[in-house]
Amino acid sequence: MLVATIGNFDGVHLGHRALVAAARAAAGAGGRTVAVTFEPLPASVLRAEGAPARLRSLDFFSGHADRSD
Repeated sequence: MLVATIGNFDGVHLGHRALVAAARAAAGAGGRTVAVTFEPLPASVLRAEGAPARLRSLDFFSGHADRSD
């Protein structure tokens, strides 16, 4: 089974880790998970002057895509 999570993954804080853990549990032992994020973040498009700063760049995540910790 494939389980996708969708969100503003601009950092991997405890909430993101919990979401990914729930996706892994839903996928099961032989399943796969994927995190879908946005570039640029929606807030920076909708209200650029008030958008929060990105915690991590998208390049950071491309180098960590296969990590399971």
